[in-house]
Amino acid sequence: MVGQLAFQGIPRTIEGTAVVDEHLWPPDEIGPVQDPIILQISKGQLVSIGGSSTKAAIYARWLAGKEKGVKHFCIGYHPGARLGRNICESERAFGNISIGIGTYPFHTDGIMRRPTLKADSAVVFKNGTFVPDELRALQEELFRPYLDKETIKSDSRS
Repeated sequence: MVGQLAFQGIPRTIEGTAVVDEHLWPPDEIGPVQDPIILQISKGQLVSIGGSSTKAAIYARWLAGKEKGVKHFCIGYHPGARLGRNICESERAFGNISIGIGTYPFHTDGIMRRPTLKADSAVVFKNGTFVPDELRALQEELFRPYLDKETIKSDSRS
């Protein structure tokens, strides 16, 4: 399934908080997230796992003693993908960013709904929408077929 833009970043420059509030997998015991799992990142490394859910504690135990480097980010841009069906589709839903942490077999992906992303001190993505004019124009173009009334009518008949 298409719909993700993946990038690695320069590890020493990756700083901040990732609030995983949609899905985190593996381990299998986590999956959909109701209470956010808070990931603190410093110099490209996961340094703490917080949040009030038991799933945050499960994740911390699962990664204990394992490599915790940020391996990638993926921006979901597929306007027809929906959250909650499965992790592959959720990662591609427009307006979400997933973060990949760790090395196989202890690599996990966590999905953040409507996040804000800064690159080189500029806000690129805010509350799940592109900020720069050029990217916002592409976003509108992506959604055009989904906003077309004829497309919506034909979809509702199927």
